[in-house]
Amino acid sequence: MVMIDPYSHNFNLLMLNTWLGLCKGVRGLPRDLRDAGYQDFLIEYRFVNSTGETVVPELIIISEKIAHTVLLEWKSGNNTKPDQLKRYMSVTKNDLITKAMVPQNACSRHDTCVVGKEEHADRLTMGLSREQCPFPLLAVGRRSMRLVLNSFQVQVMNQLFGSGLSIDMSRVPMSFVPFNLESDLWEVAEAVMPYVVAHMTQRQPRILLREACRGVVSGWETFSAELKPQFESRVKEVLTEAARREFHAHLSRNKTIESKTQTPTWDIRRNPLDYSSTKRSTEYKRLVKLQEGFLEALRTGRKALLQDDLFESSES
Repeated sequence: MVMIDPYSHNFNLLMLNTWLGLCKGVRGLPRDLRDAGYQDFLIEYRFVNSTGETVVPELIIISEKIAHTVLLEWKSGNNTKPDQLKRYMSVTKNDLITKAMVPQNACSRHDTCVVGKEEHADRLTMGLSREQCPFPLLAVGRRSMRLVLNSFQVQVMNQLFGSGLSIDMSRVPMSFVPFNLESDLWEVAEAVMPYVVAHMTQRQPRILLREACRGVVSGWETFSAELKPQFESRVKEVLTEAARREFHAHLSRNKTIESKTQTPTWDIRRNPLDYSSTKRSTEYKRLVKLQEGFLEALRTGRKALLQDDLFESSES
């Protein structure tokens, strides 16, 4: 697996996984948010505000414990969008209840929070101040997340971020949403192909796209209905490429059965566990080799190896 730095490579994906992890209280991250009752509610849910304009928060988190909702908006760059800020300023409690389906006892108070890199904090501060925007601004570094402008409507959040919440960004688990629409195809494949190989070794007869998405993205149920098809398209692209290239002997699209499965479906052929125990071990190693070759081909853009050539090289 190729190691990349999500802080510089894909800040938006890092922030989504960070806040999901904070809300779930996972090991390695502070539990303060979890202890205050916050939970992840909706990812990129589009709704209309009180003036009939659309807002699409990156993530909505809620706490029924302290009756507070936060609409989170990441900024990987150094600019804010005046029109976007104005639309968020027109979001009311009633909008949250009737349009975003937030429980009534979770939004007695609500904030829109802008989250950006600490190196862009000055520019982001200027953008918010220019629009006389009251939103709290969190500056994210590689080791902390700190409130640098305005304040939340609840003291719990002000106390938590006021002096900086210590977070080692290199320890944030990226498995809740392992890729996004900005990710390269090989990054998507890094998350999808282990699921494929696991399905093959479990003697599953086929792979269903919708089930694959649920299996690969643990935060799937929090996705908005509008976002899910976009992620399905990325997973489908990987499965299509795998069946066309290194995995052509193992995966075959079965469009006939899709009227029944209601989702793109691939049959699994030549399952390694169909062989005797000795042969099975050899075939599994070949599967792993195929996976490695496929990921490397996507990452480097090289031409796919013929499967027989790859098998021969693995046995030499």
